[in-house]
Amino acid sequence: VMKLVTSLGALEILGPAYRWKTEVYVSGKISGTTLEGDLIIKGYGDANLNLESFWVLLNKIQSKGVKNINGNVILDRSFFKLPHHDPSNFDGKPHRPYNLGPDALMINFRAVQINLAPNKKKKKIDIYSVPHLDEIKFVNNLRFTNKPCWSWPDSPKIQNKQIVFSGTFSSKCGEKQRFYSILTPDQYAELLFNQIWGNLGGSLSGKILPGLKKKSDSLLLKHSSKPLTEILKATNKFSNNAMARQVFLTLGSKQKNSAITTSDAEQELKSWLESIGVPKSDVTIDNGSGLSRTSRISVKNVARVLERAWQSPLMPEFVSSLPLLATDGTLRKK
Repeated sequence: VMKLVTSLGALEILGPAYRWKTEVYVSGKISGTTLEGDLIIKGYGDANLNLESFWVLLNKIQSKGVKNINGNVILDRSFFKLPHHDPSNFDGKPHRPYNLGPDALMINFRAVQINLAPNKKKKKIDIYSVPHLDEIKFVNNLRFTNKPCWSWPDSPKIQNKQIVFSGTFSSKCGEKQRFYSILTPDQYAELLFNQIWGNLGGSLSGKILPGLKKKSDSLLLKHSSKPLTEILKATNKFSNNAMARQVFLTLGSKQKNSAITTSDAEQELKSWLESIGVPKSDVTIDNGSGLSRTSRISVKNVARVLERAWQSPLMPEFVSSLPLLATDGTLRKK
């Protein structure tokens, strides 16, 4: 429900054609296809810098003539200024992507898609992941059965980079999948960058490190996300908390160019709510996704938001972002 507020507010504050940018800088000279210095990637809160988009970004860098990096890759996340986030605080499931905190350089939601597939010939359960990262190890203690599929073990034990699946898995369940986030932002970025960069034919002599872009660094390229309308479809149809939080924080950029805080975003969204007849004091936003023990909005004020949406020129964009009953998203099985 809170995503309805965040979504319509974003459409009206940022505009339906809004796109997030990710900038790439270099700190040294490019000689031939070799960068003698560091490559800096600065994020601005892209809500959907997924696996495909990150591949495109790295491909663009090589298309600009940088194949080999004789230096480090610096990841600049300073656009968001946020307190420490504990992903286990809400429901004790820190490894599920829906509990992720915002990140100005959120790469693929730090997610690993783990697939469990019954192998009827060998009477065992195959486990594989996308993306495949060698450093993440699976311990497969699953027992193959042909019993009815009432449930399946979707909450493995996770310790460091090891994922342990135990219990029984019925062949009648078919292939199942879950997403997990078990690596820190820097660990995930390092593994994914090295894998994609190497597959594209590039090399890196240094490390991947957190840091800040310097004024002396030269802009190599700007990468743009899909427009806000497309991002909201992914956000709302599947009630994606991480994306909603990224969209919410981006509202703070309307008044500031850097170091966006939760307060900046909340003030912007509450000002918009007040402009459509919802008093600031009547709503507690918290994080914009609704995954919160403190966020509050009355039925009456939700109705006001929906009335505003229906009367708005942006109504088609807003409505098309919502799940369709018995068809897709969170309402697919209703």
